Amino acid sequence: MNRSKSKRSCSPTAERIAAFFKWLALLVTISCLWTLILTDSIEENRLPFIAAASLLTAILAVRVLYLLNLVRITRGGVNSLVDELDGIEFEHFCARVLKRSGFRSVHVTKSSGDFGADITALDTEGGSWVFQCKRYSSNIGNAPIQEVSAARLHY
Repeated sequence: MNRSKSKRSCSPTAERIAAFFKWLALLVTISCLWTLILTDSIEENRLPFIAAASLLTAILAVRVLYLLNLVRITRGGVNSLVDELDGIEFEHFCARVLKRSGFRSVHVTKSSGDFGADITALDTEGGSWVFQCKRYSSNIGNAPIQEVSAARLHY
């Protein structure tokens, strides 16, 4: 793993606070939109407001359900729950485990063209790490090791 120093430094606590306020702002925006719509404060051309409120509500609901599923799997500690995840969900699960283990700036790479890397992260000292997530019951062979070595050079 490449351990080069990064200029950017943000504590896990600061990232959690920022995420909290981002989701709080979304919740307040949704509440205000629905309040305006339901109290007839918007008299003309309500359709864009209804569409925006519905879309934001759907985004919030999907995110909450996704997080609840991750929490259920993380806290359950049962391998069969992890086995239910598809590849992308498994990568996000691994990213969450890394965050809880103290890594910061944890990012899941795009699913194609990622040069063999599934997750990039910084350790507590600013060292840069590249991870490849595999969930096999048999030997994976040498190819994934070669891929992550190439990804290390790229990232």
